[in-house]
Amino acid sequence: MFSRVAAISFLALPLLAATNPVELAVRQSACSVGSFECCDNTVDPNSSKGEQILGLLGLLGITDLIGMDCSPIASGDTCNASPVCCTDNSSYNFISLGCIPISL
Repeated sequence: MFSRVAAISFLALPLLAATNPVELAVRQSACSVGSFECCDNTVDPNSSKGEQILGLLGLLGITDLIGMDCSPIASGDTCNASPVCCTDNSSYNFISLGCIPISL
């Protein structure tokens, strides 16, 4: 009985170990040019609010979403708001630019 349980556990171990690297690889490929962010809100740059934000910052030509109040997502973290991949989060304290929605 014990040898059967040990054999099943031994054979199942590689399957369990493979789930995390595969998930991480999929997530990384979805965000190859930026960083994973969890934003409280996202704004369309063509909306009136988006145009106002970009105008105040003097930015033109932004086509992807604007992330508002974002924080980095590390491996294993969850995001209950708007998970996105953003290309630029270094210029401003409370917004991220070039954000694309992702699923975790």
